[in-house]
Amino acid sequence: MESALSEDSSTRPSVESTSTPQQRVLIRLFQRINFHKKLAHYVSLYSESDSATSGRMRLRKVSEMVATEEEYVRNLGVLIDDYLEPLRRSCASSAPLCTADDIDNLFSNLETLRTLNRTLLTRLKTRMTNTYPAFFLFGDIFVEVVPAMKLYLDYISGVSGALATYTTLLNKSTEFSEWVSDRLSVQKARREDASESDGRPILDLPSLLVLPLQRITAYSKLLEDILTYTK
Repeated sequence: MESALSEDSSTRPSVESTSTPQQRVLIRLFQRINFHKKLAHYVSLYSESDSATSGRMRLRKVSEMVATEEEYVRNLGVLIDDYLEPLRRSCASSAPLCTADDIDNLFSNLETLRTLNRTLLTRLKTRMTNTYPAFFLFGDIFVEVVPAMKLYLDYISGVSGALATYTTLLNKSTEFSEWVSDRLSVQKARREDASESDGRPILDLPSLLVLPLQRITAYSKLLEDILTYTK
């Protein structure tokens, strides 16, 4: 009796071996269901953990960084395509709206900044398409870009002068005032044609001119928020 009880379990017939084919199918099905329940339980525990919460918040902040960078680059395009380039062409016409010096005072090295931020945006978006954990890691991108950010110093130091030039032109030239107003109408019509009704405001020239100053300040806050959720 004792030898029978102490018989190695490996010599005993398994449940599946003594079951009918239909029973074996059910046994395997219940085993899979049990496995998935356990897996769901562990996933639920992890999703509620501090580590998972930090990861979600970090991804949200990184996504915010990319989305706001895209909007910023788009607005730089509006500033250049709708204002700088037309005014530059106007200077070469028989009825210029302003002088070449006015253009320099208004826009400084804006085109260089757009090139810089286009590159930054492309690299951020490319990194976001990578698989985990690569899309979480983008500090190297900013380490490489930060030295080039000194280009912003020239622009920022001239923002007050740019706004003063704008005010002077607006007050002394009816043609310039009407042209600026027309630019806003062009932007509105273009947005309506593109069926863009996401609530984004249409920015006037002064609001567009201060965007680089606002953006360079925003980087500090965005990176600080991301670091808060980085473990």
